[in-house]
Amino acid sequence: MLRPGEVIHDGGWAQVGRLLDDTGQPFIRKVGKYLLDGDGLAVLDFLAALEAEPHPNLLAPLAFSGAPGAVLVEDYPDLSGRRRLDQIAFELRNGLSRGDLALERVLDLVVRIAGAAAHVHRLGFVHQDVRPTNVFVHEDDGRLVPTLFDYTFVVRPFFLVEGRLFANLETPPEARVGYVSLDARYDVYQLGWLLRSLTHYEAGMDIWRPLTALPEGLGEVIACALGPLPDRFPDGGAVVEALSMRP
Repeated sequence: MLRPGEVIHDGGWAQVGRLLDDTGQPFIRKVGKYLLDGDGLAVLDFLAALEAEPHPNLLAPLAFSGAPGAVLVEDYPDLSGRRRLDQIAFELRNGLSRGDLALERVLDLVVRIAGAAAHVHRLGFVHQDVRPTNVFVHEDDGRLVPTLFDYTFVVRPFFLVEGRLFANLETPPEARVGYVSLDARYDVYQLGWLLRSLTHYEAGMDIWRPLTALPEGLGEVIACALGPLPDRFPDGGAVVEALSMRP
C-alpha cells in the first residue's frame, strides 16, 4: 500500500502515488482498491500481453502484480509532468477556430489514439475508457503525440446483460440499455466522441457545429463511429484506416 506522503491521487478505483526506485528515479505506482475476481482478472492478461507487445502510444507497465482475491498493483514511468488531452483540449479547439492550428495536427493525434485502441483490440481486449482524461500528450518534432493509459476497465469482449446506470457522456448508448455485445465498438464510439469534441462545438443540445472547415469525408467518419452499433466501425483499426483514406 502507499504511504500518505506518496499519494498524488486518491480515486474511487485506485490510489496513485509517486515513488523513487533504487537509483532515485521517480516512478508511478497505482494500487487498486478492489480485489480482483471474475472479469476483472482480464487486466492481468492484458498487461502481460502489452508487456510482450508494446505500442508507442500505450503506456506500458514497468511491473505489475495481482491474483484472484488480491488487489492489482501497477508501476509505470512517471509521465505526470505531461498534460492530459482534457487539459489542452480548449487550447486545441481555440487554435482550430482561430486558424492558428492546422486541422491535420489534430487528426494525426486522433489517428494515433485510434491506433493505440486498435492495438488493444488486436490483443483481444476492450479498453472501455478511451477518453481525453486518459491520454497524455507531448510534442515531438511538431507533432502532438498521445499516450493512452489507465487500464482499470479493460475486459475481454462479453455480452452485457444489465444496462449501466452510471455512465459518462462518452458511454455508448447501447451500454446504458444492456442486453448487447460489449466489444471493440465500445471504444470506437468513444473515439468518435473524442474526434467530434476536438473538431466541433456544441451549439445546443446535441447540435454540433465544426470549429473550422472540415475536409470531405470527415463528417462521415464521425457519424459512422457514433452510429448505431451494427453500423459502427468494427474496431480501432478501421477508424485508423478511414481517417487515413480520406480524400
